[in-house]
Amino acid sequence: MIINFILVGFGAIFGAIFRYGLMLLIKNPHFPFSMLIINALGSFAIGLVSILFRENIQVYNFLAVGIFGGFTSFSTFSLDTIIMFENGKILLGFLNIFLSIFVCLILCFIGRKLGMAIFKI
Repeated sequence: MIINFILVGFGAIFGAIFRYGLMLLIKNPHFPFSMLIINALGSFAIGLVSILFRENIQVYNFLAVGIFGGFTSFSTFSLDTIIMFENGKILLGFLNIFLSIFVCLILCFIGRKLGMAIFKI
């Protein structure tokens, strides 16, 4: 059990480093292309890994949960939603999309306002 935590942790380190490197490599002051590319690559990769390594939980944890989780949590959101759709849970899939986007945007907004109020910005 502990080995899975270690694998996820090491994977997350590499994923975060890859994300940071791509963010530095792909800069655009007008549109966040780097995050779009990161989210797209991560979503494709986690989809592939979820099939290729579904029988090997340790490799899956290292790659899908660790590396791609550290690279982008959007990939996990994408995989969860696709699995809901594949399992016929269409309404839950769309609910996941709606809630994930709007709740997170609203809470980010509230967090920024709270931070501004605390630091009087």
